[in-house]
Amino acid sequence: MVSEIERRGRGKKEGAGCCLPAQDIRVTKQEAEESFAVVLALQDRQKRMRRIEEELEPDAML
Repeated sequence: MVSEIERRGRGKKEGAGCCLPAQDIRVTKQEAEESFAVVLALQDRQKRMRRIEEELEPDAML
């Protein structure tokens, strides 16, 4: 069975930056928590926007 990495060309990335070496990305716990909080806030905002759009759709039909 061929692994996902082998199927995709042994981990080579496509597109811009494909020739750059991989970087070891390390973040502190606080940075991770802040990033996660931002993601959650954006998801909440998207949910609110969807609800607002759903509420406005019947009005747009008039």
